[in-house]
Amino acid sequence: MKITYVRKQAPKETIKKLHIEDPKVRKKIHAVMKKYMEPYVPFRTGMLAVHKAEVHTDYVLYNVPYAKKLYHAKWMRINKSFHPLATDHWAEAMIKAKNKHYLNAVAKIIRQENE
Repeated sequence: MKITYVRKQAPKETIKKLHIEDPKVRKKIHAVMKKYMEPYVPFRTGMLAVHKAEVHTDYVLYNVPYAKKLYHAKWMRINKSFHPLATDHWAEAMIKAKNKHYLNAVAKIIRQENE
């Protein structure tokens, strides 16, 4: 059986530009990314959006066999009953819609860590 998954990283320019090396801070940034992406992640049973989304230091991992297929599914009809904003390429959709809010949240994490 072939296992596929989707790993989504915070925009590299965010982490590189700010020179964020502390793994704890990077993990917090990805936790915020997961939180902001959740409304855009397809949700039918909650397995992908809630139960199998793992926050790591350098990425958010959607660890289910169908995640990659769904992420790249321009042709697939996505159920929007639970998440009306759900779409394929949910990381890009979140960045496009919530970039200012996301970057403010990242800035807040960095400020808290530097206090």
